[in-house]
Amino acid sequence: MLAIRAEPQANATRLAKSLGITKGAVSQVLKRLEGKHVIAKRSDPAQKNEVTASFTRLGRNAIAAFLARRDTIGRRIRAYLASLAADEATTIRRFLEEMAVSVPDND
Repeated sequence: MLAIRAEPQANATRLAKSLGITKGAVSQVLKRLEGKHVIAKRSDPAQKNEVTASFTRLGRNAIAAFLARRDTIGRRIRAYLASLAADEATTIRRFLEEMAVSVPDND
């Protein structure tokens, strides 16, 4: 859903490329989201085999709720880290940096 939000005019091929997954996987997810009335798919008049997705009201509400919750969690984490002693914060920061390097990027 974040990929659709980031590129609202992207077709399934572009979404797949940006996410580092197959077009078939994107198509399956889009079909499920459409079935749950989270998105509406539209055919691209310029390319008959391509579709784009846009959020329905339900989808816009869902993504807004997710983003609000994510922001709340982020604020809580930042407040917690600010409350730590410097050495504790350094240990956690190093751990998170190591995790960021260890998790493969989609590029």
